[in-house]
Amino acid sequence: MRYAILAAAVAMAAIVVFSQPATAAVKYPYCAQGGTSMGCWYKTLAQCRAAASDVGRDCIVNPKLSFARQTRAKKAFD
Repeated sequence: MRYAILAAAVAMAAIVVFSQPATAAVKYPYCAQGGTSMGCWYKTLAQCRAAASDVGRDCIVNPKLSFARQTRAKKAFD
């Protein structure tokens, strides 16, 4: 029984030590928006426009990044 607990503890420690960070932390500055959907997967405005032009979508600045910038700027001036 002790060996099972020890093995489980070692396995959990290995998972914590060797796990990779989530790739969702990548923040893309441009989004293609059309109808009720929005996809923020573009690093440049040119990439977004090339992908969006074929399907009738518009490119906008990522609202999450835009809001974060406004919040930081407001705090800097307060």
